[in-house]
Order: sequence, then C-alpha cells, then structure tokens
Amino acid sequence: MFEILVPYREASSRWFAVDAVSLGGNLYRITFVPDDAPALRFGEGDRVECEQQTDDGGHVRLLARRVAAPAW
Repeated sequence: MFEILVPYREASSRWFAVDAVSLGGNLYRITFVPDDAPALRFGEGDRVECEQQTDDGGHVRLLARRVAAPAW
C-alpha cells in the first residue's frame, strides 16, 4: 500500500493524501478516499500515473498527475 497525493478538483496546487496500490512502473490504482475528503481530481478505483518528487526535507512524494491509459 502506498500513499499518493491527489490534487483538489478546483485548486490543483493543493494536494490530499489517499491510499493506492502499485500497478508497476509509475502506475497506481487509488484504493481508498475518505468520505470527508474534499472534491478531488481523481477518485477511488482510478488508475493514475504518478510522478516522484522530493520535497525540501528530502522526503519522496508520489503526485498523481493524470488518469492512466486503459490497459487493453
């Protein structure tokens, strides 16, 4: 299980942490979004592409950037 950060729907510079599982590479499936979460750009069950980013404290964060292409 991973924690990924998903942007708010109306304020893409704000992020909210949700649970996800790795699908390999930079792909993740969001597995849990709390009921009291703000309106987010991506939701539970979405497959998203994430980008790794290191913050000023040296912590690596996974940022959900876009919905992943369908896996046919």
